[in-house]
Amino acid sequence: MENEKNRGITLIALVITIIVLLILAGAGISTLTGEGGILGKANISKEETLISSYEEQLKLIWQGVKLENVDKKIEKQELFQKCKNEIEKDPNFEGSELVLNTELLVLEVKVKEGYIFRIRENVVEYIRKEGEVSKDIEVILTSEIEEKEWILTATVKQAAGRRLEYILYKNDVEIQRKTTYDTTFIYKEISEFGEATARVEVKYEEEKTRESNEIIIEDYTIKTQKDLITFQEEVNKGKDYKGKIVQMIGDVDLSEQEGNWIPIGTEGNVFRGTFEGNHKKITGLHINSTKEYQGLFGKIEDGTIRNLEIEGSVITTQNYVGVLTGEITGAGTIENIKIGGEGKGSTYVGGVAGRISGTGTLKNSSNYAKVTGNDYVGGIAGEGNILITRCDNYGEIQGNGKIIGGICGHTDKNIIECSNQRKNSRKYGGCRRNPRSFRRRNKILF
Repeated sequence: MENEKNRGITLIALVITIIVLLILAGAGISTLTGEGGILGKANISKEETLISSYEEQLKLIWQGVKLENVDKKIEKQELFQKCKNEIEKDPNFEGSELVLNTELLVLEVKVKEGYIFRIRENVVEYIRKEGEVSKDIEVILTSEIEEKEWILTATVKQAAGRRLEYILYKNDVEIQRKTTYDTTFIYKEISEFGEATARVEVKYEEEKTRESNEIIIEDYTIKTQKDLITFQEEVNKGKDYKGKIVQMIGDVDLSEQEGNWIPIGTEGNVFRGTFEGNHKKITGLHINSTKEYQGLFGKIEDGTIRNLEIEGSVITTQNYVGVLTGEITGAGTIENIKIGGEGKGSTYVGGVAGRISGTGTLKNSSNYAKVTGNDYVGGIAGEGNILITRCDNYGEIQGNGKIIGGICGHTDKNIIECSNQRKNSRKYGGCRRNPRSFRRRNKILF
């Protein structure tokens, strides 16, 4: 007993000596007792060690219960009940409060020191100490489109251990509601062509509510006939897609469509975006009309169409006819297009386009379609007043007028490295009007 008393006196003397030395060295009282002081840090370290110890013990119990029952066909609710029973028997958790929510499969453990832990299916986590004030949550929403699948992710910050109810709205209509303790909510669905808005509302403790940022979902990919029709309807209603890229991600067959194809873009509502074909095919295009501006596209202005193959029949009694487009103007560009089938009209009739004008280019394209018209008729374009390079015509060209050519009927620009490979009944050559634009490096078959 005397020895223990002496050791106690010695320890007190040592502590006093350390304090005196620190004071002499210029350390204030806060250095010792403040939250960041020596004694404060010691308390924090002790607390962290205790929390880690409880957390590890709970993990061991939970993993042990799952391992014991891995080959048994038992419900998850029963598994959580077994875990609860094991914790209640463990002397390290004597005096703890255990609450099991069998609906959400969550087991909450509050140990005698007031630390609260939560066990979920694959997670054991420390939540907070009893009495601590929880911070308000923050909801961050992101989304992406992958091959016609819309993936939305809502991440909730400062929400560990809270019961959360996610409510997902699309175009202000509730489409899903889910209650969970997970701080990440993922929603997936097959996406449709077009735009939509999305937001997530999260309800948590005491019915508090937080809303996410609102995001705009943009799916400008075309995989089905329905996607292509939706795109056509939006353009014809006035959405010009300027600055947007519309992409083909699958071949589209229009042969089962009832009635005529309605061209994308009108004289009043033009397409101004980029249509990326990704080397896909559109087949079964069918138009039998008495209207102008006929083709897959009706009218394009400052737009780009590239990397696309089209097979179809475009027939009208009117002007501006092309299997790809009736007319393209401005800085419009056509590149890597292959045309098959038939194009028939009156004036400005071409395999690719009826009429092209402006500052754009037409290149690396070929026509295999039969092209028939009265005047301004050409295998690539009826009138092609832009730079035309590396284009080939293999289709039959027929016309009643004088402005008819294998590549184009008329152009004010140059035609470079092009070829007319079709022997037609009349000597149409490369370009009937302004033939000097068809340079010697081009090939003409008669």
